[in-house]
Amino acid sequence: MTLALREKADLFDRIQRQFRRAERHRERIAFQAALDEIARRGPPVPAPPPPPPAPTARQVDAEERARFDQAMRDLLVRVHARPVPDRTRQDDGAWWSNERVAGYRVWSISQGGVWGAKTRWDSPTKSAVCLKGHGATGTIPHLEAECGEPACGIYALKDPDAAWARAWHQMTQVTTAIGMVEMEGRVIEHSHGYRAERATITRLCVIARLPTREVRLALLDEAGDIERLCRAPATVAMPLSRPGLGEALEVARAWL
Repeated sequence: MTLALREKADLFDRIQRQFRRAERHRERIAFQAALDEIARRGPPVPAPPPPPPAPTARQVDAEERARFDQAMRDLLVRVHARPVPDRTRQDDGAWWSNERVAGYRVWSISQGGVWGAKTRWDSPTKSAVCLKGHGATGTIPHLEAECGEPACGIYALKDPDAAWARAWHQMTQVTTAIGMVEMEGRVIEHSHGYRAERATITRLCVIARLPTREVRLALLDEAGDIERLCRAPATVAMPLSRPGLGEALEVARAWL
């Protein structure tokens, strides 16, 4: 190799070595800059945990039913734990009161109206008739010995919890109303309730379970609203909503 070629080769090698040193220097500078940026930002923020899976419809229905059943069991325990008055189930005789007597009842609601155990309530006030077909106004309700079982009269319970306990089984099937009545006229007292000549609804809680499991409620204490419900239930708004019967029951019991 001639001297000129050897000098050119040496020059080329020096240029390549300088170029590699420059590249390594730039890489060190970039790496240090990245370390400085990481130190400035602080430790990395951990990613939030994934949300729990949404409950299935079967789980929601089971939880709702469990809450409702527990509320009913608690209610039944309170009812049966209360002392029974010192009266027998037989009539103690009719009596009259200058003041109205409060009691509690359960109704079923349909497009046709508000229904008691046997007849429809066309208005908030209902007068009893003897379904056996005898007895004039003023002698109703009869003593049990006079017209047999079931004896006539407008029935009401003394204890609101007892009314809730009787209503729970129909809440899952039909629109149900639980309310307070004031009885007057001739009244016969029994161990757990009354039979009266007349009764007027003063407070009413309507509970309707929708196919979506949502529960709608209407809390009525105005005479005009109760009158409208008796005449045309479909015209009465159900403004309150709860996701299940258990929560709806808590709201209704607290109000009534």
